[in-house]
Amino acid sequence: MPGDNIETIRLALHSFSFEQHFLHKPGFDAHAFLARASELGVSGVHISLNGHNFRCAGGTSPSRLAEIAADAHNRGLFVECDTSGTDPDHLVELAHAARQLGADKLRTYTRHKGDPETVYAATVADLKRAASPAADLGITLLLENHEDFTGAEVARILDEVAHPSVAALFDFGNSMNVAEEPLEAARAMARHTRSVHLKDHLMVRGNDGEPLIAGVANGTGNV
Repeated sequence: MPGDNIETIRLALHSFSFEQHFLHKPGFDAHAFLARASELGVSGVHISLNGHNFRCAGGTSPSRLAEIAADAHNRGLFVECDTSGTDPDHLVELAHAARQLGADKLRTYTRHKGDPETVYAATVADLKRAASPAADLGITLLLENHEDFTGAEVARILDEVAHPSVAALFDFGNSMNVAEEPLEAARAMARHTRSVHLKDHLMVRGNDGEPLIAGVANGTGNV
């Protein structure tokens, strides 16, 4: 029947889109961000908790997180969260925070350094340890193809972790940072992907002639 296989794609606004507002605009906080999301008519928000004081949440106390969760709920917005690093203790702590914000997904990426296989192995080991505690909290951990792994490598990591609460976040633009065609990354990660960062990039050359990747409005770049 027509429409039997139609899926709804929910668009969300990421707090990174308003990074300069958070940093420099007086009074712009998580609540102001939620208000802008409502004005734009999106279905949800992605709130970065990456760094000091849970970054865009603007506080780590349960009461602060509950205020934000209530505001998002009252506006009918779903919430996803993000952090960085795969240290299991860190991921469990942030999973608690994400749950308090009403989220069910927490994106991260590896911060391990070293040769590729060492970074790969350490990332797998971390995610295996964090998977069950995150699942107990109702949180799915999403490993992003950030600026370290190709789409195929992300898929290989998730195949090895093999836990239903560890999946992928596909970023349209980040594959360019590892000289990978975005569609190749998308195909490799598709079966694991539970969320997406929609963005566009343009390849330009700096004053020294070296290629640079510049963020541009969606639909105007090379992605």
